[in-house]
Amino acid sequence: MISHTRRRTVRLIQAAVMLSLLLAATFAQTHARAHRPSKEFASLSKLMKNGIHEQFTFLSFTIWHDSPMTEQKLNSVAESASHLQELAVRIPTFKATFFSKYPREDLTLVDQDSAEMEALARSLSRAAAAGDEKSLEPILTMLEANCNSCHSKFRQELSIQNVEPAQLKK
Repeated sequence: MISHTRRRTVRLIQAAVMLSLLLAATFAQTHARAHRPSKEFASLSKLMKNGIHEQFTFLSFTIWHDSPMTEQKLNSVAESASHLQELAVRIPTFKATFFSKYPREDLTLVDQDSAEMEALARSLSRAAAAGDEKSLEPILTMLEANCNSCHSKFRQELSIQNVEPAQLKK
């Protein structure tokens, strides 16, 4: 017969092992999500919100606001820009759904802007990988203009032109 203390010890070890496995699985899912641009998106808004905007937000904060640029940050920028490049290719796949309400001539803009986004993201990734810090801000500014070009046509409420300036303090 196993003693009461021994039983408690076995249960405690089992609980610790299960908790460790659960934490490891959660970490693996989170890590895989952060580094997996091959994730499928059911709609353009999900691609934008959970993919493109997430990468752009990281890039803009890191490049514009998180000085100094270390080797680790440059590597992260290169990786994020590479993800953005892969995501940009997917935008035209939503022409039959999200963009179907727009005239045919507007659909050319979708192809042009997504191809430009892909090229700019590639340039940003290469500049960061090469340690070319001086090129990062100008490329990111061009990328932001590219985003605004599409937003001004298809999502005017998100266009920079429609953002109210901050209220001046009196």
